[in-house]
Amino acid sequence: MDKDSIVNSLQKWQDIRQDSSELVNYLGQGNCFTFMSHKYKGISKYCHAYLGIHAGCLKLFMIPSTYDNKDTIDIASYVEVCKVFPDPIPMTAPTPMHLDRIPSATAVTRVDRWEKDYTVWVPKKVTTTEGVFTAFAIPTQDFVTPEVKVRFALQTETGQPMGYNADLVVACKEMKIIYEDFVTPVPPYGSGITQASFYLLSLL
Repeated sequence: MDKDSIVNSLQKWQDIRQDSSELVNYLGQGNCFTFMSHKYKGISKYCHAYLGIHAGCLKLFMIPSTYDNKDTIDIASYVEVCKVFPDPIPMTAPTPMHLDRIPSATAVTRVDRWEKDYTVWVPKKVTTTEGVFTAFAIPTQDFVTPEVKVRFALQTETGQPMGYNADLVVACKEMKIIYEDFVTPVPPYGSGITQASFYLLSLL
């Protein structure tokens, strides 16, 4: 996908961020996306995951933070486009041989909470100062295996609607499952994650 198409897709998400029914409709297209994480290891501290809409479908636009800036030539070549899809497989607690970075029960609870409450949470989140997320910063330390599956989730956070904020749970599969959760939704910005670092948003 070329740069103009990427920017247009991000703009379409931006255009509906105040429209609860549209947001719920698009987020209802799926609870999951996948991508190949080997592109990010050792390159960037973060992977930026932007929400966008292309051809009527919700997509995530992934780019290593190192390349998410105005100096990157042919920035579109560093963007991986990931379609959101419904994953019918329940996220379950791993067997004892598996490893967790967060407790498996916590990961399952957050994912289940999204499934149960996002249609109520989204309209409430729209009314807040920062509104619904435009992107996520995912630390690349979350990527342990080449194939990465990411599920939408809600984690508890004081001061947020219903006491929840958006989250992503990264499930890496390769002989084991590793639940990672150091993801930051933006806006708001802070904690070392600045608005200026999300260059693609400045093109909207």
